[in-house]
Amino acid sequence: MGVIERTISSVMRVMTREEKLRLVFWAVDKMLKDMSAADKQALMLEMMPGMIQGINMGDLMPKIMATIMGCEKQDGSGLMGITSKMIGHGDVMETSMMVLMMMEMIPQDIKVMLPHMPKEKRMDFAARLVAILMEEGRADLSDEEKDEFTARLRHWIEPGR
Repeated sequence: MGVIERTISSVMRVMTREEKLRLVFWAVDKMLKDMSAADKQALMLEMMPGMIQGINMGDLMPKIMATIMGCEKQDGSGLMGITSKMIGHGDVMETSMMVLMMMEMIPQDIKVMLPHMPKEKRMDFAARLVAILMEEGRADLSDEEKDEFTARLRHWIEPGR
């Protein structure tokens, strides 16, 4: 172990939890400032498995995505609000680049993830997704639009019918 590692180890032993968090936020901000996107991606791929051990990602990911997208910020200061203002539109959900990106990424992520899930969990997960799609996808639709929406889903759920 080098001098830097020994120094950090001894300092960390005497720091409070709050001091450690402040130091991590400060240090990460300073270190990431000059890194390329490729270097940041490589760092995330290397560090994430260890960071998420023991964490319920099912609960955490929606909170992370809501924070990134600014869904929880009513004042328009989140990424979605800023993006909408920058391109001169009012409807954040319709115009946000982040939303458009998520519409492409989420189906692909699910496609990659599902084959690696145990059958029982995969079936439960898929059923939960369909339930969410039915509930949220039909919100604010007229009866005619709801029928059309259901028919579109049925095309994929029951091919050949």
